[in-house]
Amino acid sequence: MALGVNAGDMKKIGLANPNTPTTAITSQD
Repeated sequence: MALGVNAGDMKKIGLANPNTPTTAITSQD
């Protein structure tokens, strides 16, 4: 988690921004 956020935050970010690379991280999780 290079961004320094927890898994829950990563998922929120991914859901809020489906076009961002963050979704790839959450999918792997």
